[in-house]
Amino acid sequence: MEYFYFTKCVFYCVIFSFLYFPGSEFVKFIMGLHPEEPKEWTFSVFINQCEDSRIDKSAGALVGALERFLIAGGLLIGRWEVLAAVIALKSVSRFKQLDDRRTAERFLVGSLASLVWTVGVYLLLLIYDQTLGFGLFPQGLLIGFG
Repeated sequence: MEYFYFTKCVFYCVIFSFLYFPGSEFVKFIMGLHPEEPKEWTFSVFINQCEDSRIDKSAGALVGALERFLIAGGLLIGRWEVLAAVIALKSVSRFKQLDDRRTAERFLVGSLASLVWTVGVYLLLLIYDQTLGFGLFPQGLLIGFG
């Protein structure tokens, strides 16, 4: 009997972990569909770009993962305000950069891709919870699925 409960708990963790790595890959894929404008290439620009992009990408990936976890947590407890707070924080942190149209578009594409992935994982978790899981979350959260 304990094995049965352990297996269900592992499945909850596996589904929730989809927010991190597969979520990052999904956002990268979507962002790749909207490439940046090519810049004039010089060796010094290349070196600076490599160093900057490594730092930016690792920080961006961490911010994206935290964003997805916060949004999923807010959705699971029925607090949509968390979604508004995350988007507001992201917008405030990049306020100066959003003056550039291309940067604003990339920001929006990345944020929406992350949101779409999070809602998909959220629905998967709720469907699992109501069909095979413990029924931890209220059935009303699955509007149209329950």
